[in-house]
Amino acid sequence: MNPLLPIEDLALWAAVLAAGAGFLAWRSSAKCRPRIRLLLAGLRVAGMACLAVIALNPGRWSDLSRRNPSELAILLDRSASMATRDAGEATRWDAASALVRDVRRRAGGPEHTPLYVFADDVEPAGVRDPGDFKADGGATDIRRAVEGVLNLSRSGGRNLAGILLLSDGRQVGGAASGDAALRARARDAPVFPLALGSAIERKDLSIEPLRRHHVTFKGQRTRLVARVRASGLGPIRPAVRLLDGDGAVLGEETLSLEGDGEATVSFAVTPEGRGHQEYRFETAGWEGESTRANNEARVGVAVLDGRIRVLMVEGVPYWDSKFIAQLLRRQPNIEVISVYRLSADRFFRVETDLADAAQITGSVFPDSAAELDLYDLVVFGKGAEYFLTPERIRLLRDFVRDRGGGLLFARGKAYNGEFPELEALEPMEWGERVASPFSVRPTDAGSAAGLFGDMLPGPEDAVWGRLPPLQFAQRVRKLKAFSDVLVEGHSELAGHEQSFPVVVRRRFGKGMVVVVNADGLWQWDFFPSVKDASNMYQEFWSQLVQWSATFSEFLPGSRYALGLSARVAHPGEPVRVRVTQRLPEPGAPAPEVRVQQGAEPARTLWPAPVPEEPGRWEAVFSLDRPGSYQVALRAPGEQDAAAGVSDTLEVLAAPREEDNVSADPDFLRELAALSGGEVVTPETLDVVVRRLKEGEEDVKSGRATWEPAWDRAWFLVFTAFCFAAEWFVRRRNGLL
Repeated sequence: MNPLLPIEDLALWAAVLAAGAGFLAWRSSAKCRPRIRLLLAGLRVAGMACLAVIALNPGRWSDLSRRNPSELAILLDRSASMATRDAGEATRWDAASALVRDVRRRAGGPEHTPLYVFADDVEPAGVRDPGDFKADGGATDIRRAVEGVLNLSRSGGRNLAGILLLSDGRQVGGAASGDAALRARARDAPVFPLALGSAIERKDLSIEPLRRHHVTFKGQRTRLVARVRASGLGPIRPAVRLLDGDGAVLGEETLSLEGDGEATVSFAVTPEGRGHQEYRFETAGWEGESTRANNEARVGVAVLDGRIRVLMVEGVPYWDSKFIAQLLRRQPNIEVISVYRLSADRFFRVETDLADAAQITGSVFPDSAAELDLYDLVVFGKGAEYFLTPERIRLLRDFVRDRGGGLLFARGKAYNGEFPELEALEPMEWGERVASPFSVRPTDAGSAAGLFGDMLPGPEDAVWGRLPPLQFAQRVRKLKAFSDVLVEGHSELAGHEQSFPVVVRRRFGKGMVVVVNADGLWQWDFFPSVKDASNMYQEFWSQLVQWSATFSEFLPGSRYALGLSARVAHPGEPVRVRVTQRLPEPGAPAPEVRVQQGAEPARTLWPAPVPEEPGRWEAVFSLDRPGSYQVALRAPGEQDAAAGVSDTLEVLAAPREEDNVSADPDFLRELAALSGGEVVTPETLDVVVRRLKEGEEDVKSGRATWEPAWDRAWFLVFTAFCFAAEWFVRRRNGLL
């Protein structure tokens, strides 16, 4: 009970009032017969008892709850790829429309299965039939559609039991994010995809450069390489051309592709102007291609007009050292200062001009940061211990780590025994000597680093198999962090082939350390049997030295460096640009970064300082118009962009719906797994319908309410009857 007053007081007052009411009713009817008197007293006592029951308020407490209606959202793909006729004799759209009607029939009507249609965005269709729409959307964004259903269903007041997605899974556009699926999982509204369609052979001819940005020197022959791929076109012979920025054809080559295959094409260019230059690979479209947006590709070339300054140090002179120095001096873009040890206190110094050769004594290695900063690359042969002291090694470490210099160990381990101070700079820990001859071959990491495939022959080139084996190298116990093996050696030991690193590079702060774990490479150039190997000795060393100097963070002679988070982006995709100062100056103004397409400016950026990293600035930008862009830096106080301090960004054309109409069930499977759902088929649709019916449940409000037992119509009628009957009897007997 839930009485109006405390139960003790209420019981007392109820007894007093009932007795008093009965007494008064008996006394006021003294003139009537006893039977009438008893009837009147009984009616009054009964009426007062009913009022007492109301005051005592008997009943029970109960939780408030309501029936929460459930719905199954049907998300129907109406993009143009759904018009593909590969669902038996029907199109994917026809098959999906029939499935919508079937699900609604099983679920008891369209009011429980609201329809949403989508292409690049979602559109609520409610109880409408799929026949009111057509499969003609120009794009597909499944993730955005799922997000839209979750947002729209939240405002409808119904419990969303799940989303039945009818699509071929071909996602065109949109960000590669799983947020929509995770939101569906959090709302316990998983996605149940039903994949429609199959794989459709795609006919396409595409061209893609191996490297989109090159760094070279004015007047230097530079090779630009691209990969041509064909699929679904059968045997073809496409012609590939290279054009300069003005559209002039610089070269043409016809390739032979058999069925689905690929081939590389390369052209040599010799830029004569300083600054950024653009070239374009181009191939004519082929009949039956699904898209021609990838029939051309652009590359940017940063042309420098300075020279790489190299300090070459050799404590144990040998043929290799002599030949490398002579080779580098013949390169117009390299300036070499070489120092050789003749005896304990006698050294021989040779400038780039051989007439400046002189025998010297005393200090033969830079003893200050200013002296060391005159060079872009330091090359060690053997006998480094004759030149280096702990203080010089500290300067060398700072030169690489803090000022972006390059360090090249050209003849393997540069010292005898142990040299802990210098070992800290090396990218590996040395092992025992290799006892048998070995051959060399570049790795995929060497191609990714930009050294092999365009500057030098790639891993698949037959030239590496024609080179004579080498004899002198050491195994490696351990590679250090941030080290990459660019070339591997292969030797036979006890009938088993063993491999070990031959060329290793390691990013070290702002600079880079490279080790050539081999000696005697001069043999490549001296044996007549390998003269057909494209003069690999000269090519190897000239390209390796240039790569070591230009693939460091800073270009030779540059005070700033610029880098992009990606060189290929989609329209609207954010790209981060980072600018670094070689020698940080506190309070230095931010350099200006200009983004332009050809001669047309596209964006001007003022990067913001990076907290707690002096001399570093960052900015984020995005571009909407497809094409090739130059991102160039202009140093404070300079009118023109710093020569060579630039990069190339390719903004791809947005994919079209008809570029690829093959179904993608893997995408749908991943989406279902992230959302907590599962892929269904026409035979297993009952799984989804069953979830709809199980989703209808009583939802408690969290508040309890009192349900009175007397709050009934018959009780109220009886109470009124008692008092009305007493009044009627009194009136008939003349008591009123």
